[in-house]
Amino acid sequence: MKSKQPTLQQPLPSGTIPTVVPIIAAVLAAAVVFIHLTGKVWTLSGEEALKSLAFAVILFISAGGFGMALLKRFVPNDSPHGLVVVSAIGLGLWMLSTAMLVVGTFIPGSLIEIVWWPVIFLGIFLGCWQGREAIKSFRWPSRVSRWSLVWIVFGVAGAIWLAGALRPPGFICYGDVYDVLEYHLQVPREFYLAGQIGQLQHNAYSYFPMGLEMLYLLAMCLLGGAYEGMYLAQILHGAFGCLAVAALLFSFKSDDRDRIRGRFASAMLASTPAILYLSWLAFVELSMVCYLTLGVLWLRVWLRDKSLRSALCVGIMLGAACAMKYISIGIIAGPVLVMMLLASVRSKKRFLSLLLAGLAILIIFSPWLIRNCAYTGNPVFPLATGTLGRAHWSPESQQRWQDGHGPENCPPVPQPAGWQDTNKNRPTRLQMLVKNFLTEDLFGKALMVVAAGAVIALLIRPNLRGKAWDFTLLGIVIIQALVWYLLAHDMPWRFMVSALVPVILLSAGGLARLADPMKPLNPFKKFSATSEYAKMNWGLAPAMGIFVAIIVLNLSSDVQLYSRETRNQRSIPPWPGLDIATHVDPYGAVAKLGPTAKVMLVGDATAFYYPSGTIYATTFDNHPLDELARLSISDAELIARLREMGVTHILVNWPELVRLSKTYGYPASLSDGLLIRQQKGQKPSLALLERLVSAGMREKQIGFTHQGGERPARKNSWPSYTIYALP
Repeated sequence: MKSKQPTLQQPLPSGTIPTVVPIIAAVLAAAVVFIHLTGKVWTLSGEEALKSLAFAVILFISAGGFGMALLKRFVPNDSPHGLVVVSAIGLGLWMLSTAMLVVGTFIPGSLIEIVWWPVIFLGIFLGCWQGREAIKSFRWPSRVSRWSLVWIVFGVAGAIWLAGALRPPGFICYGDVYDVLEYHLQVPREFYLAGQIGQLQHNAYSYFPMGLEMLYLLAMCLLGGAYEGMYLAQILHGAFGCLAVAALLFSFKSDDRDRIRGRFASAMLASTPAILYLSWLAFVELSMVCYLTLGVLWLRVWLRDKSLRSALCVGIMLGAACAMKYISIGIIAGPVLVMMLLASVRSKKRFLSLLLAGLAILIIFSPWLIRNCAYTGNPVFPLATGTLGRAHWSPESQQRWQDGHGPENCPPVPQPAGWQDTNKNRPTRLQMLVKNFLTEDLFGKALMVVAAGAVIALLIRPNLRGKAWDFTLLGIVIIQALVWYLLAHDMPWRFMVSALVPVILLSAGGLARLADPMKPLNPFKKFSATSEYAKMNWGLAPAMGIFVAIIVLNLSSDVQLYSRETRNQRSIPPWPGLDIATHVDPYGAVAKLGPTAKVMLVGDATAFYYPSGTIYATTFDNHPLDELARLSISDAELIARLREMGVTHILVNWPELVRLSKTYGYPASLSDGLLIRQQKGQKPSLALLERLVSAGMREKQIGFTHQGGERPARKNSWPSYTIYALP
């Protein structure tokens, strides 16, 4: 009598190992990598890492308590438990963020420790109470599958994440200075110092959806200061990446192929260079990655059960992504809704689900739309200013924003004398597409090759199990690429990083099918007996080989990326923020002016480390010095007006002023003639400032070193900064 064919429910013959083995291996690997990367400062880094991680875990447990109290009321009963738990944490984080916005806006003085710690403890209590049965019944397994060794990858990736995230904001990656110090951390800092959330007309980015920045503000409130909370803020951004990894790891439980796919996908996402690079920075893109991951996992459930509940879960996660950043509308919510629409064409029930998902997105996103309506009359300010209104902006500011953020490369507004169009030397959009995905190693070249192979296999064998979700993932990434290619200004890679979610899931699906012993075709022989089960799994070895190669290449690129960024002479150990503000120039030089000094920045808007009360404006906003220059008043009266504002000094950042003049544009009164002087080799100067110097303002040109101190500027050289003292 012939033996029965092996069924999908049979466990993989992977064997087991003691539970302590993967745990010890992961911890040791993480410790070795962390100490190697941080070098001599590992003790200080380790202390800060443990403290920040502890606070992040506390915050996430609290968020899970709040989120589960709401999510359990409508989540489908047969949903994967891991997906439900991670989704509850994601929903809870949105709830805490929205609570910060509402309470901070309407209750002055509420941004303090005594208000928010009780809220956090309430969430922890709710989480423990709801999970009490699971806690009681939990038993630590004595042995686990050998697949659990994948935790070594998580340990190494986690060590690289922490090593970078514990470098001070603005001192790890060149690209983080402008965004992090100008608005991701500076806007929450201004709210914290003011004790209330309001509108900042000198910072256009304060009108963006700031779901994650509200959590940065919460970190500042819990730890009692903007500088005290800055490391926790960076850790929180990377922690969203951890949530995405956890969702992939614990949401695939239906059969062996699913479990393999989850392990492959989670390890590849955790080790991808782009993800770890962003985990070092107080940005928002990893929150988008997290919510898209949860959204497509709930989309998988919806494609199976077609229920309104699972569609509602999809909408909630997509709405939370939109609450993090505007581009989520086109890069995340839009593509998923389009694919849901295509799946609903012949089904009234599914179409109703689509409408419910869209309504959920709107509700979750609405606090930020309402806020902007109240402040500017434009729900998506500073977008769509030509249609919905430009609020307090001048026509010049409006045009500067539109030209600076549109898909085309336009001249700066206003176009300064001496400006030369370099757009003809720029790579084409097609070249940038190839560079971002294949030439640069941030997305992982090997991963892209495997993803292409998985797509080809999917198209060749469209009758594979789970094809509906895979084709949906393929459609999502195609729409994402089209939106990014057609609409993104200069096509920055980080705007497209959320596409890694469907790409990795497709790649992991292809590898899981290759490793699956129940493949519909075996090129060597047919299954004849259960006893030959392991011998006929011809695809496991190549699948594991490809997977290991991807992980090794990714982690190697991660270490090289960290070394490259920290080789910069501005890279410093995890000093307290106050030490940086008082000892690292240019901030230290401003701090030395004394407690009564009030500085106005020209060309510089990275105000995070400057003293509170420092006056600045982004290049897209109306600069107060430019507004005074437009008035028909004498130089003496202009100085008197500045004195009325409390200004004692003006600091000009010459390199940044030149960069902004060449790219977005800068007010003419504060940039006119600057490029001509640079081209002629003359020292930097502005006609407006020369007039004020003639009226008694004193000038001190300084070339700052990177880690404190100053060096005198050489004759006719361009200093980094100039400080002017008002008479």
